[in-house]
Amino acid sequence: MLFKDKGKSKTKSILVVNTGPAKKEFIFKKLHSLGLRIYCLHREKNWAQKYADQWIIADTNNEEESLAALKEFLKVKKIDGVITFWEQDVELAAKICEQYGFAGNSYEVANKVRNKYKFRSFCQKHSLPYPKYKVINQVKDLSEVVASFVFPLVIKPKVGSNSLDVQKVENPKELLKVYRNLVKKYHQGEILIEEFLAGPEVDLDILVQAGQVKFCGISDNKMMEPYFVEMGRVTPSQLSQRQQEELIQMAEKVLGELGVINSLVHFEARYTSKGPVPIEVNLRLGGDEVYPSTKKAWNVDLIEGAVRIALGLELPVKKFKTITNKCLVSYDFLAQRSGKFSAVKINSKLKSQLFYEKIQFLKNIGDQVLAPPQGWDYLGWVMVSGKDYQEARQNLDQAVGMVRCQIRGNNRFSSGLRKLKKILKSEIFTKIGKNAYSYLTRMF
Repeated sequence: MLFKDKGKSKTKSILVVNTGPAKKEFIFKKLHSLGLRIYCLHREKNWAQKYADQWIIADTNNEEESLAALKEFLKVKKIDGVITFWEQDVELAAKICEQYGFAGNSYEVANKVRNKYKFRSFCQKHSLPYPKYKVINQVKDLSEVVASFVFPLVIKPKVGSNSLDVQKVENPKELLKVYRNLVKKYHQGEILIEEFLAGPEVDLDILVQAGQVKFCGISDNKMMEPYFVEMGRVTPSQLSQRQQEELIQMAEKVLGELGVINSLVHFEARYTSKGPVPIEVNLRLGGDEVYPSTKKAWNVDLIEGAVRIALGLELPVKKFKTITNKCLVSYDFLAQRSGKFSAVKINSKLKSQLFYEKIQFLKNIGDQVLAPPQGWDYLGWVMVSGKDYQEARQNLDQAVGMVRCQIRGNNRFSSGLRKLKKILKSEIFTKIGKNAYSYLTRMF
């Protein structure tokens, strides 16, 4: 246990802002294994009770209430660092760090990256790559978009996460329909519209300390359009080393201009015909497969790294690595239709396969699930490995074929493998430049 003294008493404490749902339990298991005193700022005691040393009861959606509760707590207790793994609480965690002098992000930076419009404006102002964009305030503004943009376009809410309600539109009729749906859902007219960026999408999972990138691992994302729903992930990226170096240089420049000094970062980007372009900067751990795939590929623990940053303990420099222990490939099980998750069948031989790494279902049997455009619900995911990409890809075929999910109203079990191949067969892929890596045609 890294944060226990010889007498085995806990010597360091960490404040976790919002526990998140029960699927985040792996985070608390790791924090507990490090020997930390864990203080939870949350609206109520929940599943994390067995890991928490103490609770600060407050609604983290209410900044004033949370700061007041923390102020009272600090009259009798000491904390050594602050962390959050939940997107909606990145700004609150930053405000706490700023107010009490903990290592972390400033509120200004957190607010800037969480607001998609502010982030685009920042990139434009600082001569960083960005897609052409415009904020629409009312229906009549769409005529200007139609006149000055080239379809397809991407339409999204100004603030959000996990590609929620992000959609590609092909023509003015679709644009108007999706815009009205978003206004109705978010109860406000300000919607962000951007040019569509063609090219492979990647995740850069980064540890920044004292303004220096200490580690960056790059993975490929497989996205299903028009809703930009994630279909899976390949770690490490199969882009060329030159392309990956360009991506990390771009990310370092963006983070430097933003003023990200001490943070774990989940950075999303696309490699286009004009080079790398930032999509989003998330000042927290990426979801689902990000943590286990990074750890297995590079032996880098992003949770431990985030804790060390929060506590001001120096991280070793690993920075950018293309050599990995193995190749990890995952596939996300999605609801083909909205309904009730009624059954799942997993071949009993799956977990005994040498290539098997992990399978996790995020929904329980009986849960209602929504498929795009009604919702963006994932049923779960499976991850396998191989000595290289080709072997891992072949192993994924076997693994996906051993899992079947059923949504009530569909009388047959739907094979994830059949769906996977159908999607790929129907997709149109675009090559990017003369030397571009054609992973989109080979990944799934």
